[in-house]
This record gives sequence, C-alpha cells and structure tokens, in this order.
Amino acid sequence: EPSVLSFGAVTIGSSSPLTAVLTNNPVVVNSPFTKGQQKDLQNISATSDSTAFVVNAPADVPAGQTGTVTVTFQPGASDTGLQTGTITINATGQYGPISLTLACSGTGVQTT
Repeated sequence: EPSVLSFGAVTIGSSSPLTAVLTNNPVVVNSPFTKGQQKDLQNISATSDSTAFVVNAPADVPAGQTGTVTVTFQPGASDTGLQTGTITINATGQYGPISLTLACSGTGVQTT
C-alpha cells in the first residue's frame, strides 16, 4: 500500500522520497494438489521506467512481515513539468512469480 505515489512539486536538482509497504500475508492453501502456507517472498527486484523516479526495495520479505519500498522523485534538468512513471516489483513466492506495479507522478519545478 498504496498503489499510487504522488510527489507534488519538487524543485529540479532536489529529491523527495515516499514509501510503500510490501506485505507478505501468510495464506493457507488447502487443495488436493497443494497444502501449506506462503513462505518468504524472495529475489525481490524493483525497476522504474523513468529516470526521474529511483526505487529501492528489500531483497526478501519473510512470511507475516512487511518490507518498505522507497521511491525517490529526483527531477533532473530535462524533467520540468508533470512527470509520470511506473515502478514494477517482481518477486518469487512459494507458488510462483509475483508482479506488482506502482504508479508515480510528480512535477519538476525550475527555481526562479
């Protein structure tokens, strides 16, 4: 949570971090083919499709725990005006790959 990060106005050359929480809720599975509980989320990677948004995520999140994903909006000289981006978070769960997206927006402002 959340699924959208809105940074507002940020001066070109400075930065503003926001966080999202990645929760690994234990889910009990009872089916004829699989029984058990979700284990650690592993091999977590997070990428941004925009150079204005830099992301940092934990490598893994144990079952029943949370991890903090930090996204920093740092508009460069060419990032004036509204900037948008998508953060993609991939992980390996007990029952296969997991992919989440996080939308980002912020406005790069020139100082006068």
